Amino acid sequence: ARALAGIASKASAPIIQALQAESEQTRAGAANAIAAMTPIPQEAFEPLNQCLRDPSTLVRAAAIYALSNQREASKEWQEQLYELAADPQPVIRTAAVQALDRIVDPDTDLTQLATRLQDDDATVRLAVVIAFGRSANRASSSIDSLVRTQDDANPEVRKAGVEAIAKTDNRTDKIVETITVLLNDPDPRVRISAINAVGTMQLRTDRIAQTTGKMRWLSAACGGNGV
Repeated sequence: ARALAGIASKASAPIIQALQAESEQTRAGAANAIAAMTPIPQEAFEPLNQCLRDPSTLVRAAAIYALSNQREASKEWQEQLYELAADPQPVIRTAAVQALDRIVDPDTDLTQLATRLQDDDATVRLAVVIAFGRSANRASSSIDSLVRTQDDANPEVRKAGVEAIAKTDNRTDKIVETITVLLNDPDPRVRISAINAVGTMQLRTDRIAQTTGKMRWLSAACGGNGV
């Protein structure tokens, strides 16, 4: 085993050295190559951490991805990712949110990211909503934030929001009202996801259809009857 580890270390050395190359594409490519290694060589961690201060957002994002592929994410790294989620560059904010989504347990509360739903960049907002919808527990703990996504300007965010809501067992008036609004969304993809949510959550079709006029579609989505 030690011999194999030595061979792997020697093989990875040139890639680790490439993290300091002049070309940003080379540095980013090296970080992505290290991310694919299992496990990541111990000697790669310090150079990757240095890449987090790289002037290139491409390299920094690649370093975040690589560092988030380690087997056990430390509490310090998670805290650093929360800080990076507020970085001035949207590419870095998105990478940090996606990394947090990937490294923590699917049921871990990520509501600390809720402020990022006000982000100017739709890609960041979408990453947060997807993270919130990773599991029923996460979606339930983030339900108030998910409800507010009905007003998001980006249809992909609204679509992801209603799909996350559908993973919960929350059938309050606020949820019914939210889904009713999204059933009338101008984007057909959002409307389809809202219809699917009605069926998944087994909401009362007559209550929603009274407002939307979509009784036939909703009944079909719910198998012909609601509860």
